[in-house]
Amino acid sequence: MSCALVAYKLKQPVRMVLDRNTDMVLTGGRSPTHTKFKVGFTKEGKILALQAQIFWEAGFEPDFSNMFPSFLMRGLRKYDWGAMDIDVRVCKTNKVPTTAFRGPGHTQGSFIADAIVERVASELGMDADEVRERNLHTSTSLGRFYGPDITNEPEFVDESGEYTLPKLWARLKASAKWEERKQQVERFNAENIWIKQGLAMVPCIYMVSSNSNIAKVSIYSDGSIVAEVGGIEIGQGLYTKVRQMIAFSLSQLWSQVSSHYHSLLFRVLVASCFV
Repeated sequence: MSCALVAYKLKQPVRMVLDRNTDMVLTGGRSPTHTKFKVGFTKEGKILALQAQIFWEAGFEPDFSNMFPSFLMRGLRKYDWGAMDIDVRVCKTNKVPTTAFRGPGHTQGSFIADAIVERVASELGMDADEVRERNLHTSTSLGRFYGPDITNEPEFVDESGEYTLPKLWARLKASAKWEERKQQVERFNAENIWIKQGLAMVPCIYMVSSNSNIAKVSIYSDGSIVAEVGGIEIGQGLYTKVRQMIAFSLSQLWSQVSSHYHSLLFRVLVASCFV
C-alpha cells in the first residue's frame, strides 16, 4: 500500500525494502501450540512409544490451518518414536490467525520433538545429545514412518542404503570440534559459580518438494535484460541465485559471439540484470 501511494504521487515505479527488525515486527509470528504427552523408554534412553495430544492455536479464521497438522508431523519425524499415537487438534480462538510463516508447523514439530527427548534425558539423568543419537532414524525405521519406497530416494539414503541424518550429525560434531568445546564449557561452569555457559546441537529435517519453474529471460534491443520467475524473494536469496544462473547461462553464449558484443553484453548484464 505504501509503495502504491508513493508510485501514484510520483508517477513512477517505486520499490521499498524493509529492514529486518521492521519485517519481524510486521510478521504475525508462529502459531502457539500446547502439547500433552506420554512417552515410554528404556533405561538406556531408547524411546519405545509416544502418545501425544497437540493443540494448535489457529485464531478465529480457517486461513491455512487445515495444512498445519501434516506439516507438524514432518517436524516430529526426525526421531524414531517406536509406536506412535499423535492427535493434532486445530483450535479456533478469539485471536488473529498468524497464517503461514516459512515452514509452518515444521518448527513447532521440531521443538516438540526435542522437548520430549530432553524430558527423557532429564528423567534418566543422561546427556540429551546421547538420547538424541540413540533415537535418530535408521533406514529400517525410516521405512516404517514414510513407507518402504522412501529408502530408494537419494535425498534420504546414501549409496549404501543408510539414512543420511546420523552421518551428517556425526560429521558436524567432528567439524565443529563438539567434544572439545563441551569439555571447555564443563570446565568453565565448574570454575564459575554465578556465570554459566551452554552448548546445544539440535537436528532439524525439512521435506522439500521438487517444483521446477521456468524462468523467462528477455534481452531487448536497447541491451537491457529482464528475468521473470515464479518464485518470491522473502529473504532466502532467490533473486541473487537467479542473477547468478542467468550470468552463467549467458556466459556459455558469450564465447560464441564477437569480442564487441561480448563486451557489450557483459556491461549490460552487470548494469541491468534486475528481477
